[in-house]
Amino acid sequence: ATWDGRMRRIFVDFSEVASQETTGYAAIRRDTFCVGLTGEHEHFRGRIKDLKIWRVSRSAGELRWPTSAAQLRLEPTSTRTELEQDEKRCPRGFELLQGDVYGGDQFSGGYYASADSIEDCARKCAYTPGCGSFEFSPSKKRCFRNSQTRPTHDENRYDFVFCRRA
Repeated sequence: ATWDGRMRRIFVDFSEVASQETTGYAAIRRDTFCVGLTGEHEHFRGRIKDLKIWRVSRSAGELRWPTSAAQLRLEPTSTRTELEQDEKRCPRGFELLQGDVYGGDQFSGGYYASADSIEDCARKCAYTPGCGSFEFSPSKKRCFRNSQTRPTHDENRYDFVFCRRA
């Protein structure tokens, strides 16, 4: 099963068998999360052969295990420049603006709020009530969430990318 923050998908033998558009968190509390059990106490019936938990949603093709030695070889799919450009784009649901909002993360009060990627930072903003924008630094992996939807300064801060809800 995968969940990208909008769509839940269930796969059987790498083929999608069900999907449902959702809002909110997939798991309400980290300490009560359970694979195969819903918040409504519905239990999965059957066997789970392979299970892996990622921080990002995967496609059916990405979920498939390698079946030959040739598939195990890692070949670069993107150049460093392409990856750097991807880090300068806002994820779906957000738009890129020039500038920054003064200060650190307005919801944690700190300058050390972090995220693994710009998508992770966008997800944190999307699930924070009142978050209208965020700033992400690809080099420092910093994620500052803001209540403002417009920058307070016209210039970007270092390598931060300013994204607001679209």
